[in-house]
Amino acid sequence: MGTCLTRTGKCRRCVHGFLGDMCNEHCPRGTHGDNCTITCPRNCAGGQCDHVTGNCYKCQGKFAGRICTECAKGYYGRLCAMKCPESCKDQMCNNITGHCFNCEAPYEGDTCENFNMFLLPHWIYLFVIIVCFLLLMIVFVLILPKSPQPHPEEERKRQEMLIEPPASEVPEPSEDEGSDASTATVTDLSP
Repeated sequence: MGTCLTRTGKCRRCVHGFLGDMCNEHCPRGTHGDNCTITCPRNCAGGQCDHVTGNCYKCQGKFAGRICTECAKGYYGRLCAMKCPESCKDQMCNNITGHCFNCEAPYEGDTCENFNMFLLPHWIYLFVIIVCFLLLMIVFVLILPKSPQPHPEEERKRQEMLIEPPASEVPEPSEDEGSDASTATVTDLSP
């Protein structure tokens, strides 16, 4: 509360954010505080802030916070001009250094710049194994040359030769050998 003169009712001193003889006027736009002598923070959108607390109603550009001195999500550095590394989880990093609070998998490091394949989700390993298996199947089934298949007529002849030899190669039993098959001998007819 402000103090006032008892005779005139005029205020000697107003509370923060007010002016006038009766302390009933808000600080002019862009000011706040004791006797409205403090300028609103420079990063307040439109230069406007609460006439009592000095908190910005809205921040301009890439700034955030009550008085717009912090960087908005995803930005860091002087004047919040630099973007947080894309590997930072939720695009959150330190306002000054740009170091990530947490990294998206499979990255690690201060700015999540290091790729670590062992941080990949397990389903990715399974996927890679399945793809490799399918590629091997394609190689064995489609790409490797198949053994030539014989012509059906040639295959039939080959099968017949295995089952029974041609009649010209089977010797006739001689008369002196008799008809006993157990004593018959095969004569070599090769030239």
